[in-house]
Amino acid sequence: MSILLLFECYILNNIDSTFELITVSIPPISTLLKQLAFCLNGDHFLAELIFLREPALTSVPRHLENQMKRHLNLAKYFGDRYLLMCLASAVGYNLLPLITDKPLPIPFTLLHASLYQPGIYLLEICYLLNGTANNCCLDYLALNCMCVIRGQICVLNGKLREARVICKEEKDLNVELVRYISACVEQHAKIIELVELTEKVFSEIVLIQYLTSIAAICIIGFRMVTVDLVSFPFLLMTAFLLCMFCQLGIYCWFGNEIILQERLQQLVILFNNPPVRFLRFQSLLTREACYEFDWINADLQVKNMLLIIMERSKRPLHLTAGKFSILSLDSFTSVRTALDLE
Repeated sequence: MSILLLFECYILNNIDSTFELITVSIPPISTLLKQLAFCLNGDHFLAELIFLREPALTSVPRHLENQMKRHLNLAKYFGDRYLLMCLASAVGYNLLPLITDKPLPIPFTLLHASLYQPGIYLLEICYLLNGTANNCCLDYLALNCMCVIRGQICVLNGKLREARVICKEEKDLNVELVRYISACVEQHAKIIELVELTEKVFSEIVLIQYLTSIAAICIIGFRMVTVDLVSFPFLLMTAFLLCMFCQLGIYCWFGNEIILQERLQQLVILFNNPPVRFLRFQSLLTREACYEFDWINADLQVKNMLLIIMERSKRPLHLTAGKFSILSLDSFTSVRTALDLE
């Protein structure tokens, strides 16, 4: 189907029709490329699924289980609504022939006979819905993986802060603290390895999404200038544009959640300049959690293990788009600024 779409772009003479076809063609082509990248990295994904069964990642204290549940529920909440929004946009395109004078949702000039039009229309409906669902499912999967990482970091930080409280009932407190903090060091190392595995699986997929979404946004922006504001096609383009921004925003927002926490890290007040930025690196919060531990009264072995975690936490964890750009809200803002859509 995608090959036929490219061929249609070649034979169309009208620039507006060509851009219309390219706009509809970008998401399915993006889906094919993302699925190809996912298949090529399938071994890494299977390794990640097995890795998530590691005892260091599954042994969550009962009172911290809500941390993981909260992040997974957050992924489900946003993922479900994102999926519904994209499917609604696809359904809107499928309704074009019923609301406007267009014979088909996707222009198709190879067969002019009206005899084939109902069959082609049905094929395009299945094509748009199936492509949209497949595309969104990969985004949903990446979203859940990022929320698992952030949940693990929050659990680790909670365990470090409450270490002495958890171990106070043990007879030999120092021995128990050594065992407990040693497990935290292992969990921290496993989280770093989990981030690396997730990076291997989704880095190329995110890069493909970046490039295709930016291309779609540019073309939609051009087409919106040529379409009547009070029309169903303009409404569809607006919905499509929102979907493209949401696709980018999901990766940047939840990638940002791995490294950024909505708490006050620094307050910079410059005269005659806008006030400040409130940022905190989520992975750097691990270093603060170590400091909040009652390390002054701990023995030397515990202090050394805390130092190992703190030194490694100086380099924040993050995911990237093909090693070119870190997934963060700064990256998303840069894209919007470059497109002059602020």
